[in-house]
Parts: sequence; C-alpha cells; structure tokens
Amino acid sequence: MNDLVVLKIMEVLYRDHRGRENAITREKLEEKLRPWIDIGDRKFRANYAHVPLCACEEGIFRPIRPEEVVEYRAWQFRQRNTAEALIEMKIRRLYATWPELIPVPVPVQRPLFGEEARP
Repeated sequence: MNDLVVLKIMEVLYRDHRGRENAITREKLEEKLRPWIDIGDRKFRANYAHVPLCACEEGIFRPIRPEEVVEYRAWQFRQRNTAEALIEMKIRRLYATWPELIPVPVPVQRPLFGEEARP
C-alpha cells in the first residue's frame, strides 16, 4: 500500500464525490489522479482497497449518510464472492473513519399505561 495514493484517493473522494449521488467509476477516478500518480490498474486497485469508501453500481464514493453504509454492506453480499469477515472488516473501517455514520437505534417509547390499565 502506498500512503500517497491512498491519501490522494481520499482527498478526491472527500472533495468531489461525497454521497452515492456523486459516485465515480474507478477508471474516472484513476484519470483524475493521473497528474499526481501514474501507476498501473492492479496497483491502483490494491491501494484503493484500503480506503474507507463505499461502492455501488454507479461507482465509488465517500459515504455521508448511515443508510449508504447499510446499502453498501448489502450490495457487497449480493455482488461479490467475498468472505463475510472481509466485508465486515471494510464496514468497521468505514465506521472507525467516520463514526457519525454509525446507525443510532431509534428509541422506542414505552406505553404510557400498562396493559392492565383500561378505560
């Protein structure tokens, strides 16, 4: 892993490709980075595998909503033949980088009256 490549990828994603609606294909991302970094496709893929990012049919992006991480996790299970432990490691990396994306359970309001209280 080349830290400069990872840093540049994160910089571009954070600046221009936040949220699923702004996803970018790997090829276009590689083109954007070419002025700074010119490495082969295999090395590029190996480096961006270490970046906390999400992917979808449209490309890759920096998640900004908890739902995007949940959808990414489900997409990974549908699209890839990847081990569950690897997918979960990617999700933990996303949450460690951006803890604000951790879904907060919705508090459940208790009933105001017990079941025995009836009119």
